[in-house]
Amino acid sequence: PYVGFGALLWGVIILVKSFRIFSFEYLFFMNMHTGVPLLLVNMLSLLVTLALASWIATSVFGFRLAPVLATSALFSIVLGLALQETLGNLFSGIALQIDKPYVIGDWIEVQLNNQKLVGKIYEITWRATTLISTGEEWITIPNRIIAQCQILNFSKTKNPIVRSQLFRVPYEVSLKEVKALLIDCTKDIKGTVKSSPPCVLIAEAAESWVLLKLVYSIKDYGEQHVIADQVIENCLKTLQEAGIHLAGPRLNVIQAQRV
Repeated sequence: PYVGFGALLWGVIILVKSFRIFSFEYLFFMNMHTGVPLLLVNMLSLLVTLALASWIATSVFGFRLAPVLATSALFSIVLGLALQETLGNLFSGIALQIDKPYVIGDWIEVQLNNQKLVGKIYEITWRATTLISTGEEWITIPNRIIAQCQILNFSKTKNPIVRSQLFRVPYEVSLKEVKALLIDCTKDIKGTVKSSPPCVLIAEAAESWVLLKLVYSIKDYGEQHVIADQVIENCLKTLQEAGIHLAGPRLNVIQAQRV
């Protein structure tokens, strides 16, 4: 009997491990462009393990689970109160997987206590969601908290991501010429969307300058700072070669005439 029970237990372990591998592979081929959250694989493995354990307890040892479950109601309540935070994170993680406001690889912005947390989804576990910020810091947010926050997803939309840069030019220059120069500066930059042409708009007309906004589109949210650096560098170089200088604050002092 001991050998038989050991063989049965070994078979159950192999079955659970095989189911875990097959479920992971199935989810991987269904979500090759995003990745597989371990939360789904762990939950499926847990359900299979509980089902096999219940079958062994009833069929092999002759246990009656119904009376055991009925008498353990008080223990379940105490355990639920003790693990309130853990269970809250678990069920929030399951709800996030069903609703799918984000998947692995998405760039999101989380509004948390008047603070913005921006990062790329790296992993979704039963307890928390892990982000990698633009500075390569790892940000771990419990599922219960992130489920209650406002989330901006920059990867869900099929449209390109729009970004802009501001330039102050004096009134003496030709606005038409400056607009053409700024638009040409973004044509050869890697990472910009060629199908969405850039444009230049007049954002403000102040006392000493005209504020121009260069609007362009990018593909990857994570590359926005690198692309912005190239855009600004090309624009400054082009304007300097054309003899156009950016406008600065100007203060006119008028001397009062003596009577």
